Amino acid sequence: STSFPLLLFLLLLLHPSTPLSTAPSNNNSYNNQILLSRLQTTQCELLLSIGRIPNTAMPPDWAASGAKLVFPLEIEFTPEPCPYEMTKERLLRGDALMGTSLYAVEPLNEPTFISRKGMETIKVTSGAYGCQIQGLANQRYALRFFLDFPEGAVRNDVELPAERIYFLSSCWLFEDERVLERARQRKETLETTIEEVALELEDMDRAMSK
Repeated sequence: STSFPLLLFLLLLLHPSTPLSTAPSNNNSYNNQILLSRLQTTQCELLLSIGRIPNTAMPPDWAASGAKLVFPLEIEFTPEPCPYEMTKERLLRGDALMGTSLYAVEPLNEPTFISRKGMETIKVTSGAYGCQIQGLANQRYALRFFLDFPEGAVRNDVELPAERIYFLSSCWLFEDERVLERARQRKETLETTIEEVALELEDMDRAMSK
């Protein structure tokens, strides 16, 4: 199996009918359910960019050309419980703080990409999702889900394996629009910093290769 950490921030406004103050601070399952109830029926689009990351432990010949496999993937976090066999996944159930509520996540499109063969379609099947509260004061959650890619995909020397792919992310619940705006500003600052670090790493790679 493969895990792709995503820079995916879900900033959700809490509906007034479920105020945070009613959640028992020592009940992780209750707190987790607050987020899960807000996610259900949420649809979003992920832009997956699969390729080599400098200065990591990737195999030396994997994506050595610098090619990328990029495709949009639309998903929906459904209110339906996931199939029983999916509840055994250690990523979702290996931590007691994840609680016992796991639901199905469904792909909404058939993503495509362009290769030397022309346009190719990536087969994606349903998976499961769950969450874990990590900070009660700031309402920060870990969001984890997986989807199955039974046929995988290959573009040049970049290969998406034919297996279960895991997505790891974070999200927050906010009652105040001003808090949400500050979070967006922090996200923009973080993205700028990541771009600057990436440029510095490229400069270092070029300097070391001389």
